[in-house]
This record gives sequence, C-alpha cells and structure tokens, in this order.
Amino acid sequence: MRTGRVLAAAWLASASAGTLCTPARAQPATVPSVTAEADLEAARKRFAKALLEERASLYAVALEDFRRVRDVRETASVDYHVGVCLEALGDIPGAISGYQSAVLFGDGDPSMADVTAVSRDRVEVLSKRVARLTLVLSSHAAPGVDVQIDGAPASIGAEILVDPGHHHVKAMARGVAPFEGDIVLPAGGRASFLLSLDPPVAPMGAPQAATTLDTSADSRHDATRVAGWVTVGSGTLLLVAAVTSLALRESDIAEANRRCPDGGCVGGIDAAAQAATERARVEGPLGWSLGAAALAGLGVGAYLVLRPARSFVVLGVSAMVVKGGGGLELRAAL
Repeated sequence: MRTGRVLAAAWLASASAGTLCTPARAQPATVPSVTAEADLEAARKRFAKALLEERASLYAVALEDFRRVRDVRETASVDYHVGVCLEALGDIPGAISGYQSAVLFGDGDPSMADVTAVSRDRVEVLSKRVARLTLVLSSHAAPGVDVQIDGAPASIGAEILVDPGHHHVKAMARGVAPFEGDIVLPAGGRASFLLSLDPPVAPMGAPQAATTLDTSADSRHDATRVAGWVTVGSGTLLLVAAVTSLALRESDIAEANRRCPDGGCVGGIDAAAQAATERARVEGPLGWSLGAAALAGLGVGAYLVLRPARSFVVLGVSAMVVKGGGGLELRAAL
C-alpha cells in the first residue's frame, strides 16, 4: 500500500470531520433534533479517535470505529478511511468498495477533491490485484436461489470482486439438488460461472402440474429438433458417400475398358483390369444403397425439424455402412 499517499490525504479527511455535522448533499436540509445533534457530536469524536488508531496501525480497531461513524453519517472521508483500513488488513475487494463509495460521495464536492482523487487512484491500482466473477443462472432455474461464494452470501448477475485464486460456489433452491462448483481465477481475471439449478424432468407418464407439462413438451420438442438436425447431417454424409462410391465405380469401369478396349481381354483379362472390374461390382450397389439411405435420412430429418412443437416423438438416429450397402438405424419412443 502506498502509505505516503494515504497519509498525505489524511489531513484532508481530518479537516472534513466537520462535514459530519452538516446534511449530506443528496438529502434536504432539516432542523436536527437534540438526539441527532448528540449522535453527530459522538460521531465526530469517534472519527477523531479512529484517525489516531489508524495512524497507530490499529487497523481492525479503527475500521470498527469508522463503520460506527458511517452508521450515523456516511461521507467521502469516512468511506475513504474504511477503504484504507480494509486495504491494510488485506481485504482488497472490500477496500475497492470503500474507495468507490468515497468517490461516489465526494464527486463534485470541491472540499473533497483530494480525497476523491486519492480514492479513485487506489481503485485503479487495486483493481489489478483482484478478479471479477459473475454468477449466471441456467435457463430453467428454480426461483428463490440462495448463492454463496466461499461461505459468504453473493448476488446473481452482478460482477463480484474476489481475491485471486480458488473459490467454492454453492447455490441452493427449493425443489432441486444443491449445486456446488469450484473456480480458479488469476489476478485481473474476469469470468462467468453458470449455476445449474434446472428442476429434474419428470418421467414419461408421471402426473405433473400443467406448467411442468408445458416445460416437458418444449424440452421434448427441442430434443426432437436436435435429432432431426442430426439425421439431416447423417443423410448428408451418406449422400456424399453415395456420390463418391458411384464416382469410383465409373472410374473403375473406365480403367477396365482402357485396359481391355472393346472386350478384347475376354479369356485373358489382366490383374489390374480384373481388380477394377471387381471394385466396380461392389461400388455400384453400395452407392445406390447409400443414396437411398441418404434420401431417407434427409426426409426423416426434415420431418423432425419441421414438425409441430406439440409432438412427443423422440427418435434416435445413427448411420451404418456394411459390406455391400449402407443405411440408417432409427429408434423411436412415443
């Protein structure tokens, strides 16, 4: 920590202790009650005491006093010194939060210009020493999620400052199994962490609430469309294989004819021509079989992709090629 710069701004914070007796800029001026005046007077004395504790390096004690002062009146000076104490105690994410609050409360106030400038500088320096983690819920997560990072409550969707290194994330929601995971972040790193808290899919035929039925139908339709695209892909591959096989057949026929023009090799065909002929005899039926399977796969795939969302047919599709032919294996569940 740059102690020299911190102490250089300390006199400003001490001089601004008097701001504890004036209303905050964002609040309308009101006539303070006797109790409020007494609280402010006690806060001023506690603030002065906390400054001495901070300068004596009693950061934990000073932090507690600064926080109690902040409960009475939050100012840029108080938040700045909260940040100083937290930084000295090694809580870098907390220190950044304190300095950011000091910038927020002191921005635009000429009397707090130096405190704001030093706080902004500390935020810039310390930001390189922390990591940023954003917790994201899965698409069908149950409501009322409780999340913790290393045992401390955490929020969802907002960027959270954490120390570099290993962190354990736990999330809980009613009706689903708890989710736990770990992540390791480097200094200056930024990552999103998906909390998988989707409710379990009920077995087919089990009684369900109407909302659950709708969700299951959508999930089945999505699965059917995925199967359809897989089938279209398999059919495309089979079609490519069919075209390749038929092209090889034509090439082998041409090779045999070149070696034995006009059937001149009858009774004395050479080995190369014989091999080309044998290959052509296999490649023809194989090509036509693969072509028929490809057309079937493309048709089934298009049907699955374009069918209405309320259909519940689930198909498993796999391509197969055997000696002398090929095809698709379809498995259906209604």
